[in-house]
Amino acid sequence: MTIAHDAVPFTLSPTRELEWISGPTSLAATAPARTDIFIDPAARHEGEGVVLNAPALLGTPPEGDYQLAAHVTVDFAATADAGVLLLWADDTNWAKLCFEYSPMAARCS
Repeated sequence: MTIAHDAVPFTLSPTRELEWISGPTSLAATAPARTDIFIDPAARHEGEGVVLNAPALLGTPPEGDYQLAAHVTVDFAATADAGVLLLWADDTNWAKLCFEYSPMAARCS
């Protein structure tokens, strides 16, 4: 399955079956509980502390220059709920920018 959207200059492929809601300028989904893209930096053994099960839309950007803007919103129903922008190369090479309801924020409210 692939998703084409006028606001994105390339085709997107979901990493898992999930209902993606498409609007004129938006794509939205709700991730299942206990999903994440995370590698524990304190893990002592290779493969330990690795969670790579969060749903994502991935695609190959076009050649040349372009701009992609995103607006992320999150309901923050529970600690660690997050909206994320992800740059993905493979299972060990990625970067994510999270708007997250952290445990520290939960203690401060």
